[in-house]
Amino acid sequence: MAEKPKPKSKFTSSLGCSFLFLFPFAACGIFMIGLIGWTLIQWATISHWEEGTATILEVKVRYGDDSDSMGVNARYAYEWEGETFQNDRVSLYGGTDNVGSFQKRIYKELKQSHKRKAPVPCFINPQKPSEAILYRDLRWEMIAFYSVFAEVFGGIGVCGIVLMLVYRESIKDDDILKAKYPKEPWKWKRDWMEGNIPSSGSTTFPGGAIFVASYWNIVGLPMWILAPLEIFKGNYWGLVGFIIPVIGVLLIIWATRVKIRRSKYGLTTLRLLDTPVVIGGRLNGAILIEKPFYPENGFECTLQCEERISRDKGSDTQILYEDSEVIGYEAAIDVEGHLAVPVSFAIPLECVSTDMEGSRTVAWELSVEASVPGVDYTEEFIVPVFKTEQGTAELQVQDSSTAWEKIKDPDAPLKLAGIRIEQDGFGKLNVTTQMGRNFGLALWLGIFSVIWVVAVFFLYQKYDSSCLIILGAMGAMSFYWSLGIFFQSSDIEVNEHSLEFRNGWFFRRRIQRIPLQDISKFRYRQSMSSGHKTYNHIYVKTHKGKSKIIMKYVKGQTSCRRLISILEEAVRR
Repeated sequence: MAEKPKPKSKFTSSLGCSFLFLFPFAACGIFMIGLIGWTLIQWATISHWEEGTATILEVKVRYGDDSDSMGVNARYAYEWEGETFQNDRVSLYGGTDNVGSFQKRIYKELKQSHKRKAPVPCFINPQKPSEAILYRDLRWEMIAFYSVFAEVFGGIGVCGIVLMLVYRESIKDDDILKAKYPKEPWKWKRDWMEGNIPSSGSTTFPGGAIFVASYWNIVGLPMWILAPLEIFKGNYWGLVGFIIPVIGVLLIIWATRVKIRRSKYGLTTLRLLDTPVVIGGRLNGAILIEKPFYPENGFECTLQCEERISRDKGSDTQILYEDSEVIGYEAAIDVEGHLAVPVSFAIPLECVSTDMEGSRTVAWELSVEASVPGVDYTEEFIVPVFKTEQGTAELQVQDSSTAWEKIKDPDAPLKLAGIRIEQDGFGKLNVTTQMGRNFGLALWLGIFSVIWVVAVFFLYQKYDSSCLIILGAMGAMSFYWSLGIFFQSSDIEVNEHSLEFRNGWFFRRRIQRIPLQDISKFRYRQSMSSGHKTYNHIYVKTHKGKSKIIMKYVKGQTSCRRLISILEEAVRR
C-alpha cells in the first residue's frame, strides 16, 4: 500500500507565502536598479557620439494608459560622410511618462522644427552611423524616480527576504509554539515563554545595519552626483532629489551607532521573574547588560502600552498606558558576570493584553536609557503582558522582595523632565521649569523646519506657485513651534488662597490666579510624541467647567501623574 504523502507544515506554508509576498518587491527593485545602470551606460556611450543635424520627417505624440503620461515618436533623416540615414530614436527614454516637462518640451521643439522644416541637432555613432539619437539628456528626475522604486521596493523585498532567511529558524519555532499552545499566546515566542527577552538592539546585527545602509547608498549613488549638479545649474527641484543622499547619510550614522553600541555595551537581555506579566500584577525582573557601566544619572526605564490601528489610508497610534522610573546605578548588582538593573512596574487592572496580530495591535514595550560620554545606552524590549486569573488589585501593590529590589525615588522622573519642586513649612508649593529643558526635541524640529523653508524658498525663486507659499508657511509655523518648545517655561505657586501660574515664552508670560475653592481637578493630555517619548500638557479645570493649561510639554505620563498628585495634595491642605 502506497504511503500517504506528509502534509506541508504550517511553517513551510507561511515562509512560502512571505517569500511570494516579498519577491515582487525585490524583483521590482532589482529591475529598477538594472534600468538605472542601463540608462547611465547608454548615456556614457552616447556622450561620445558626433554631433550632426537632422531633418524631421514626422512627429507625433502618444499617450499612455494615464492621459497625463505622454511620449514622443519622431522619424528623421541625417547625413554621415555623404550617405543618408533615417532613424526614429528620440531620447534615452522610449516609454511614456509625466515626470517633469521633458516630453512636452521636446514635442513642442520637434513640432515647430517639422513645421518650419528647420534642421535639429542629432548625435550619430561614428562607428555605426545607422545609430543616432536626437536628445541625449540624462534626466535626473527620471533617475530619482527609478531610485525611489529601487530604494523603497527593492529595500523592502531584498532586505525582507534576507531577514526571512536569517530568522527562518525563529519563525519556524514560533509557528510550532502557536500550534502547540493555541490558547496561551504568551508561549508563542520562546523568549517570552522562558522569560529571557533579548532587546531589539541585540537582535539588530551590526552587519545587517551596515548592509541596509550600504544598499541604500549604492543604489542611490547617482543622486549623490546628479542632485548637486542640478542645484548648481539653478534647477532647485534638485533639492527634492537630494532627499535620497540625506537619508543615506542618516542610515550611515544609524549603522555606525549600532556598531559602536554593540561594541561598547554588548548584548542586553530582560530576565523576567514571572512570565507572562499579569495584568493586575507586576512586571518584576532585571535588565542584564553584558558589559557593565555605571551612569551617573542612573537608568531611566519606561514601560508603555501602545495601540496601533491599521486602516486603508494609514494607521493611528495611541499610548494607552505609560509608567517610568529612574534606577540609580547603586541598585544594580552583578549577576552571572552581567550588570543587572532591577525593574518593577505595577500593571493596572484596566490595561489591555498584548495582541500582535490583526489590524489592531497592542504592544507592551519596556525601554531603558542612560546618558554616558559618547554614544548613549538605549535598549527596548517587547514584553508579554496578558490578562489571566492571577491578576488582582492586591497583587499590584506587592513589590519584589528579591535581591533585585531597587531604591525608588518617586520624584526622579520629575527631575529628568526638568521640573523643580519646592515646598516650605507653611504649605506653600512652588513648581518651576526652565526654558531649554526639551532642547533635543526643539533642535531636531527646528533643523527640519529650516531645511523645509530653505528648500521651498529656492523653489519659489524659479516656480512662482501659491502651493509653495502654503508649504513655506507650514515650514515657518513648524519653526515657530520649535522655538515655542525651546523657550517654554512655567512657574506654578500654590498658597493658602489661590493657584497662581505663568506659562509661556519667557518674555510674554502673565500671572493668572484661580482661587483654591474654584478648582475642580487637574488632568493631563498628550500633545505630541517623539519615538517612545510622550510630551503632555497639564490642565486645571474649575467647577464652572473651564480648563487652562498651567504647564506645557511635560515629558512622560509618569511625570504628569506625579506632578498632579503633588498639586492635588497642596490644594487640599
